[in-house]
Amino acid sequence: LSLHKIVAVLTTCLFSLLLGMRLVWLAPRGFESLKRRGVTSGLIASADHALRTALPVLYEPPLPTAAIALYLFLSLVAVALLGLTGYLGGALVYDHGVTLPGAFISTLL
Repeated sequence: LSLHKIVAVLTTCLFSLLLGMRLVWLAPRGFESLKRRGVTSGLIASADHALRTALPVLYEPPLPTAAIALYLFLSLVAVALLGLTGYLGGALVYDHGVTLPGAFISTLL
């Protein structure tokens, strides 16, 4: 059970990291889209300026090959961890008989 929990937490953290990376990479395009639609806000402008200052490489297409390769590698690791989490969860239920209290009663009804 503890191994299943550890792998599940690692999987969640890795997918969260990948989501964060994806949102940061897509932010410049989002800012440009908002500008084209005429949405002007001080918060959007300051966020665009901060991102442009902190990570100017995001504004120079294409993205570096190493960053894309790292993202894809982490995605593969995350999918493998997701499969392992599912396998361990299935083993808990079907091999070790771990269920919720009352789950047997609900199957009888």
